[in-house]
Amino acid sequence: VMEYRSSKEAFQSLNALSWGNIMAPTCLSAKKFLFTSVHLMWWLIYLRSSTCLQRSVSKRCTLTLTKVSSPGVSNESLWEKRKRKRPKKDPVRRVKKQHARRTSIEKRPKPVENREEFGHWELDLIVGEKRTTKPVLMTLVERKTRMLRVRKLPDKTQASVFQALKAMERSMGVCPFRSMFKSITADNGSEFLDVEQMERSGFSKKRRVKLYYAHPYSSWERGSNENGNRIIRRFIAKGHDIGKWTLKRIGEIEKWINNYPRKILAYKTAQEFFDLEMAA
Repeated sequence: VMEYRSSKEAFQSLNALSWGNIMAPTCLSAKKFLFTSVHLMWWLIYLRSSTCLQRSVSKRCTLTLTKVSSPGVSNESLWEKRKRKRPKKDPVRRVKKQHARRTSIEKRPKPVENREEFGHWELDLIVGEKRTTKPVLMTLVERKTRMLRVRKLPDKTQASVFQALKAMERSMGVCPFRSMFKSITADNGSEFLDVEQMERSGFSKKRRVKLYYAHPYSSWERGSNENGNRIIRRFIAKGHDIGKWTLKRIGEIEKWINNYPRKILAYKTAQEFFDLEMAA
């Protein structure tokens, strides 16, 4: 068996061999082994280098083709892929207080969970510029019909949410509000923390609505509400000042969404389903 201390010695030995020596029967197997080993080694090096080069070229070509084929398209022009600023992490960990009387989403009845009963809503707030006290949007989505209600609030506080619910109760009437809003499912935000104030009617001592809370960091449990907020982002991008949007324009956005045909509703609108439920 022929052994070499380095590849340089192997090449020197290979060059020293002539075709006549290679054909010699005494050293035929050793020379074939050497020739095959050297070629195999260089083929492995070549394949490795060509694979790395192909990946690099593919990545550069993809970026170049994207810029050339769509010169006017960027994350800023795509309503789902706008630039998002990462919030600064607070070095101090804050623990939110939890109300003892709040009811978990796990105790929500099956007809509500299966979207069989009308009058059960999901609640959330849409914030414009973060870390500010500027206006926000309160969104309510009915689980069965996907009907959307949007209200503009002056800030993201409990008092503003209470006043918005009270204004809706005043405009609709106590009894119609109670029949239409049987329950509301919210997240664990501080603006929804006071359960007693949220559930109690603003015009009587009776309860106006039953409130359920989703699990922390589980936005998928309020999927209809999150999807409604996503459609609103088509018009009001993240980071934009909501205070610049008038009540008339917000009403137009709400009307457009409620009259938009959806596949999940057999290409009917949420307004049509809502009217059928109200007439029943």
